[in-house]
Amino acid sequence: MQLSTKLSSFLLPFLLISCGDNTTTSPIPDISSIDINDLNISLYSTDASKSYKAIVTYTDGTTTDGTKDITWSTPDTNLLYTGIGTLAPLKNGGDTTLKIVYASQFSNSSPVHIKSLQSLTYVNATDINISDIGNPQTLTIKGNFENNETNVSLMSNITWSGDENITISEQNASSVTFTIDKNVSSIFLKASLFLNTSNQVDFNKTF
Repeated sequence: MQLSTKLSSFLLPFLLISCGDNTTTSPIPDISSIDINDLNISLYSTDASKSYKAIVTYTDGTTTDGTKDITWSTPDTNLLYTGIGTLAPLKNGGDTTLKIVYASQFSNSSPVHIKSLQSLTYVNATDINISDIGNPQTLTIKGNFENNETNVSLMSNITWSGDENITISEQNASSVTFTIDKNVSSIFLKASLFLNTSNQVDFNKTF
């Protein structure tokens, strides 16, 4: 009986130590800032939507992608479409601001410039034959933008239409395929930028 009491007295401190809460919880770092991965955004009016990231920086210096957790907006919704990490031009040129906000406590912004399409170059215009009835013909174009920029891929926002003498079979932002339906002295084609909006701009071509 005395031995049992002595053993209990001896083991009790160790039992108390092993049962104690001596674990350490690492503190979660606080956010110090949020930033956009492009601080001077530039889009062409013929760009398709483009993706951007919002970077969260913590007080311990680590970073993470916070794109989906942050609110994206612009004061000029007639000029620029803003989604979650997505921007798209809605007008042929202009300037606005992209703003990102997290939890109403952290925010940042970036200027956005949309480069305007000034004119079109009809690359193979001399190949179009208005006497060729019933056979598909393709017209390709290049864009001439502000500041004399020409080496730009036309990705989106251009829609083609023509007069009653032609039938359009295929089109994209940089080309149109059509068939001349009858004997005519000329045909008319129109490339519309931002079709059916208040920002529509038309580029006309007669052959």
